[in-house]
Amino acid sequence: MLPIIVIQNVMRKIIFLCFLVLVAGCEKEPFLTVTPSTVDFTAGGGKQMFSISCNNNWSVVLSGNSFLTLSVTQGTEGVADVTITALENKDVKDRSATVTVSSAGLSKTIEIEQAGAAPSITLDKTNVQTAVEGETFSLNVSTNGAPWTVGEVPDWMTLSPLSGTGSTSVNVSVKKNSMAVERAASVTFFAESASAQLNVKQAAASATLEIDKEYIKVGYEENMVALSVNTNNASWMANDVPEWISITPDSGNESAEIQIVIAANPSVNKRSAAIVFSAGDITRELVVEQEGSVATISLDKSIHNVPASETSFTLQVVTNDAAWFVGEIPEWISLDQAEGDNSVTITIEVDENALAKIRSAEIIFYAGNASAVLEIVQDAAEVILSIDTHEVELTASESTFIVLLVVNDAEWEVTGVPEWIHIAPSSGNDNAEITVTVEENTITNERAASILFSAGAKTETLQIIQEGAEPTIALSKAELSAKYKGEAVEIVVTTNGLDWKIDETADWVSFDKTAGSSGESLMIQVEKNLSLDDRTGEIVFSSGSSTATLTVRQDSFYRAVEITYAYLRDPNTVGGCDAVVAYSNLSDKTIKYFIWRGYALNAVGDKVMCTVRDSYYFAGKDTGPYEPGETLCGGKWSAMIYNYSARKLVIYEISIEYMDGSIIVYEGEEEVNLLIKEGYNGERLPFDGWDSPPKPNGVIPVK
Repeated sequence: MLPIIVIQNVMRKIIFLCFLVLVAGCEKEPFLTVTPSTVDFTAGGGKQMFSISCNNNWSVVLSGNSFLTLSVTQGTEGVADVTITALENKDVKDRSATVTVSSAGLSKTIEIEQAGAAPSITLDKTNVQTAVEGETFSLNVSTNGAPWTVGEVPDWMTLSPLSGTGSTSVNVSVKKNSMAVERAASVTFFAESASAQLNVKQAAASATLEIDKEYIKVGYEENMVALSVNTNNASWMANDVPEWISITPDSGNESAEIQIVIAANPSVNKRSAAIVFSAGDITRELVVEQEGSVATISLDKSIHNVPASETSFTLQVVTNDAAWFVGEIPEWISLDQAEGDNSVTITIEVDENALAKIRSAEIIFYAGNASAVLEIVQDAAEVILSIDTHEVELTASESTFIVLLVVNDAEWEVTGVPEWIHIAPSSGNDNAEITVTVEENTITNERAASILFSAGAKTETLQIIQEGAEPTIALSKAELSAKYKGEAVEIVVTTNGLDWKIDETADWVSFDKTAGSSGESLMIQVEKNLSLDDRTGEIVFSSGSSTATLTVRQDSFYRAVEITYAYLRDPNTVGGCDAVVAYSNLSDKTIKYFIWRGYALNAVGDKVMCTVRDSYYFAGKDTGPYEPGETLCGGKWSAMIYNYSARKLVIYEISIEYMDGSIIVYEGEEEVNLLIKEGYNGERLPFDGWDSPPKPNGVIPVK
């Protein structure tokens, strides 16, 4: 394929020839055509053409920068190509020039532009090694016209100047290196997008090492101590560190605050260590001293059980290098070593235990103010138990005897003892004379007991047999006093085992039972005594051959008053009959109230009813006081009953209340009749009224 610029030139020539044909017959007029009107070059330079078309001679003039050259500078009419050659532009700045084409008074201008080169920067030194004391040197910085600057500079270097344009001499100063490590830095110089690097290395200084303590003294407890390690960045480490000391950190390459942990000293002995800190050829020593611990002591067992037989065992005594000794040791225990100054294993021998009880001892091991206790517990021997008596036969009377008990210090006790046997002592742990007391047997039956003596699994039995007693019988009451009205009394019959029965009694006494067992009760009913004489009876109880007698005494009938008159007066016109009751106070008390209750009979002895009150019964109340011995007490009660046929007054109840609050009641016609004056047959008073003086007590309604 032909280059585009050649094709363009050919086309221009063809066009120009056509133009000549068109104007061949015309008058000649000048013209000038130049293409293109602008030409651009890169910074690298090169060649480009422009074309001239004219009908006269022409010439070319180059003005401006001299970085261009032309292949021809003049020519004749027609078409001509001119080559422009541009040199490389090493400067960052763009540059330009003008090409002027002239022909027959005409002119055309072509503007030429060339781009600037990319920024560049160079240094005359890129790697510099400086001494530890520091030094100063010059550095030439060159750019292609671009401005330059310096990037980050370490604090141990200074540069002057820090910026510029084009080529510049820079003064570089490196300070003294006091650190024990080589140091290096890369300083970058920038020219827009270009850069160059200066690498500077400086030798290390000699190592230095210091610690802020040379001696540490601590107690036996765990301690923490801070230590400052100062170096000039030299590598350091701690050496000869014992296992009871830890250092954090224990090495490094710069100054540090380290922590020293000193473990608790378990021994009573002091300990020390010399720790060496090194950095290169330099060393520093730290001496650590630690006090000894307080004495401690421990045993591999705190309690040990052994059999009753003779035996031995080992015991580990552990101390922290402290001297130790053993306190009091019982005679049945022995040790092959009772003191020492370090940990040791000892042998302990235990004698046979012949007693039937566990024994124990505490052995104390001392070390300084510390102590440890070993408790030895020895099993009991097999129990030995015996008694000298195994069977006793006794009479019914109270008895006491001795039983000898032999035991090998075993805990023993007596069980199965009934209430009628007493054992003293009933328990113990040694040989004993035991007193056995058997109470009197009050029952007729023989009795027996098996008393058990026990110690551990061993037992012995004492059999006691006691004869029965002769029969006995007892009553809860030996005498009974009853009022004339009679009463019921409970009696408890107690025998010593046999049943009981009633053999003799009085005909005025009755029972709810006549036989029974010991402890049973019976009710005795004493009948009413309506005689005027006291009476006495005996009731005989028997149990086997034994008897008991209950004496019953009863008062005679008591006449507190005597009824001298008691009758009905003749009916009045409406059939109302007055009642008259007169009596004497035979008691030694003052009567407050006298109340009587009665009914009426007709002529043939039949009970008649009150026609007004529709009741057979009526009552009268007499109010005292009537002194003891006073006679003619009582009065008249008007119209006690309305019935024309009423003829006789019958009193069936009398109630007397005394001034002292006591009351006596007579119930039933049988009792009331005993109060009526002997020989009284119902006659009336010799006078027809109640004149000394009358007592209108009125009628008491009967409920």
